Amino acid sequence: MNLLFEDLFIKGYRNIVLIGSDLPGLPSRFLEEAFHVLEQRGQDLVLGPSRDGGYYLVGLSRSMPEIFNEIPWGGENVLMATTQKLTRLGLKAFFLPPWFDIDTPEDLQYLESVADQIALYSHQKIHGFLKYLAAKKSSGLGGKALNR
Repeated sequence: MNLLFEDLFIKGYRNIVLIGSDLPGLPSRFLEEAFHVLEQRGQDLVLGPSRDGGYYLVGLSRSMPEIFNEIPWGGENVLMATTQKLTRLGLKAFFLPPWFDIDTPEDLQYLESVADQIALYSHQKIHGFLKYLAAKKSSGLGGKALNR
C-alpha cells in the first residue's frame, strides 16, 4: 500500500484514496466524503474502519510511509495498531462510518443478512450473486458459505 501511495505522490497526484476490492455496496458518499475531507478540510489522513478490525479505505493528502510500518496486516488489530501508531507520531485521522468487506464465509452470511438494507447503494449483481449462492446451497453444491 505504501509503495502505491509513494508512486502516485511522486507522479504528482494529491489526495489519494485507496479502497479494497471486496466492498459490496460501499456507498459512494463515503468516497466523496473522503476526498472532501482531504481536499476541503485539509485533513492529512482518512480511514474507513471495517467490522473485522481493519479498514476498507485509507486516504492521504501527503506521503506518510511511517504509518504503514510495523502493522500486523491481515489481523483483527490492524485499525487499532494504526491508530496507536498515529498517536505516537502525533497524527490525527478522520474516520468515515464503518463498513464491511468480504474475507470469510461468515462475511458472506453477514452480506446476506444486510443485503436488503444496502440495496440503495448496491448494484443488482450483488443480489443476483446471493441468489446464486443460495441456489447452490439448496442444491447441495454451495458448501458451508451460507449455512446458518
